[in-house]
Amino acid sequence: MILNLMLEPNVIKREVFDCKLGVLEGVFTDIILNKNSFERIYKNVCILVSNKHINNIKISKKLKTLESNFIKSKKENATVSNPFLGTFDIEAYEDSDGYAKVYALGYCVLNKDPVTFYLDKNKDKDILLECIDKMLLSNYKDYIFYIHNINYDGVFIIHKISEFNKSKGFDYYKLDVLYKDSYIIKIKISSQDNKNKRTFVDSSNLLKGSLNSLCKSFELKDITKGYFPYKFVNKNTLNYIGVTPDYDYWKDLPYNEYEKIQRNLWDLKEECLLYLKKDLLSLLEIMNKFNKYIYQKFDTQMTESLTISRLSLNIYLKHYLNKSNIPIIKDNLYNEIKKAYYGGVTEVYKPYGENLFYYDVNSLYPYASLNPMCGNQYTYIESFNNDGLDLNNLFGFFYCSIEASDNYFGLLPVKNNNGLIMPLGSWEGWYFSEELKFAVEHGYKIKIIKGYNFNKEYEVFDQYVKDIYNIKRNTDNSVERTVSKSLLNNLLGRFGLNINKPVSEIVNNEKLDMLLSTRECNSFKKINENSYLVSYYPKISRNICEMFGNDYIKILQENSLGSEGNKLNQEFKDVSLVISAAVTSYARIYMNKIKLNILKKGGKIYYTDTDSIITDIPLNNNLIGKDLGQFKLEYVIRRGYFISSKTYGLILEDGSTILKAKGLLSKSLDILDFEKLYEGINIPQKV
Repeated sequence: MILNLMLEPNVIKREVFDCKLGVLEGVFTDIILNKNSFERIYKNVCILVSNKHINNIKISKKLKTLESNFIKSKKENATVSNPFLGTFDIEAYEDSDGYAKVYALGYCVLNKDPVTFYLDKNKDKDILLECIDKMLLSNYKDYIFYIHNINYDGVFIIHKISEFNKSKGFDYYKLDVLYKDSYIIKIKISSQDNKNKRTFVDSSNLLKGSLNSLCKSFELKDITKGYFPYKFVNKNTLNYIGVTPDYDYWKDLPYNEYEKIQRNLWDLKEECLLYLKKDLLSLLEIMNKFNKYIYQKFDTQMTESLTISRLSLNIYLKHYLNKSNIPIIKDNLYNEIKKAYYGGVTEVYKPYGENLFYYDVNSLYPYASLNPMCGNQYTYIESFNNDGLDLNNLFGFFYCSIEASDNYFGLLPVKNNNGLIMPLGSWEGWYFSEELKFAVEHGYKIKIIKGYNFNKEYEVFDQYVKDIYNIKRNTDNSVERTVSKSLLNNLLGRFGLNINKPVSEIVNNEKLDMLLSTRECNSFKKINENSYLVSYYPKISRNICEMFGNDYIKILQENSLGSEGNKLNQEFKDVSLVISAAVTSYARIYMNKIKLNILKKGGKIYYTDTDSIITDIPLNNNLIGKDLGQFKLEYVIRRGYFISSKTYGLILEDGSTILKAKGLLSKSLDILDFEKLYEGINIPQKV
């Protein structure tokens, strides 16, 4: 039974009752638009009916948002940066059996001399375990030891401790390893009674680049990374004393520097430990400088972040989020919007040119983030008519059919096996509304079929971007410049983390068999007889289950209440893919505007990358400068050879060359090789 209540002349409230029980089953409202059309509203669903046919459906939802108290500091009352810093490093050589062997290692903390260990055939105890024991017994509670590239040193630690625990028959050392995308990012070692714990973290996730380049960026004067002949070391040379090893053993050492260190009494152990101490001290000074700067400038503890993107986000949430509503995107919504998430575009338009200009944009993605972003309220809309939805009234991400205009180049990206292309022709796909509007302005025909219409949030990143860009622009201090550039570039990418990435863990034989027969596994590596390091996707695969004769539904039920799934849900509470997808889209719009303007002025485009363009005419003066989003002239090119994406050779105005090669060592190619590649002549790869 339906009870109709006229609320207004064109609004009818309809209450549906169960005739037998007299129980109210539901309430919906009809809004009469005209004699042929009405809207039916039930809870958050709105259906538009025209001429007895469904025209479109709208489903409105509100998403949870990021909160500033999400990262409340563990040291909220701290008045100084965390002083409990240390560094750790391992030196290893490759033995004749192809395995790497540790022969030296050490650690260092602030205000103390480095502690080092060197392989001694007269000692029974393994030097790595000896070092770990000393660290556990020492008063290093709450210390974080940084390793530059923990994926190298960490493998030795995991392997050695796993082997030792196996030999004991129990976990003498407790080992907790955190992975990200199959890479080690943190190792925690505890004593058996759990009283003493030591944490190792990868510094290269906070500061990108080699230790040598970081020494220069952080202006280390008293301590610098040295040089060492790694290739010279083997089990027979560990106690070598004699003439300085030949120049061929030294990597990246200028010959004039090699001449300065030549002598008749060169002691490998002494030189190794000196080199090791320099590495430990230089990394420690770098991390200490970085740590102090972050605290003094942003009142944020560096040590509470494992990656630079996390640190950037912590700073943003603490000081800049304010009242902005950044939605948390997950589940099916994430999977749909991911289809509209495209990166930067690299294209070759002309393979050769003379008298060209190479321009770069000042902080393209941060500049793009100054545009309106998606808020936390959205409506799913799906059209069932031939005309589709009205693009002019939409803001968000939509699936559409596209017919490109006959332009010189495409304006909308498409993913294929080789990356991104910008095609002409017709196709269907998911895109950000503002990029679709830009395409329509330039002749594209687009029909919007369905998608997610969001409310707009303004000035979400404006203050963060402007504050940090001004530091980068105005400072003469290389530390400030290095840090500000990194904070500027890494925040926005954080929101686009892939929530469907593999996880890694150490498992026994039984669990490995279970994973291999139920999930997609990327790789597994044997650590010892009953331990494997495996990388796998947590989602249970129906195809793999059926391939191994497993009951897919039963396995789903067995895993539905497991802690693993809960961990994954908690891990991604700061992902907002709408941010990253919108920013990259705004960036492409900006670059395409510049390209179209060049063509309009009669210029030619030879090569473009995400944030750079090579053309034969100078850009307008108003586009050149140091402001955010303006261009800077990087090079004036006498001749340029553009072979493919990320592969080109440039002869500059002063006669010097710039050589880039994707998939090859650019150092192995010279400009003559690029000329031959342009002419279609294959170049054998040089060793």
